[in-house]
Amino acid sequence: MDDDRLIPKILHSEYEESPFSGCTMCGEALRDFSEGFQISKVFRRGECVFEYALCMPCRDRMAEDFSEESVAAMEKFHDENIEAGHGLEECACCHRESSEWPEPEFSLVAACLHDALLDGIMVCIDCTEAMQGLLSKQTKDRRDRFIEENFPCAPDETAPVPSGVGML
Repeated sequence: MDDDRLIPKILHSEYEESPFSGCTMCGEALRDFSEGFQISKVFRRGECVFEYALCMPCRDRMAEDFSEESVAAMEKFHDENIEAGHGLEECACCHRESSEWPEPEFSLVAACLHDALLDGIMVCIDCTEAMQGLLSKQTKDRRDRFIEENFPCAPDETAPVPSGVGML
């Protein structure tokens, strides 16, 4: 495999201190999914405070519980604001580089297959919060249930949410 396509270290699990191995929801080995998987990480003040990896079947099952209103709002936001090709160092919405922020707060989302990065984006905290404001109560409740079920010890102030950025 071309080293440029390998999943970069910033997308590895901080908790496992290695690449993500299992789906956060079902526990199955991520490398075994022919559909691939998604990695999501949130950074505050330059440190990872929240991370998860979902196989595509689990990600799709979770998304089925999102309201039609949220899905439509997120699709519109993506169409109007997110540009591919900015990588993991520049916000895919506003194009600010992480090095421009006094205390970097951002989300990373990546689509992966086996041990390869297919696509990844970074979204700054301001743009992430703009997306969060588009979510319906139903979708926020589903997000909160995901966090409760998979991260029972996460304190409120450091339990950022699956932002919808992951709908690559």
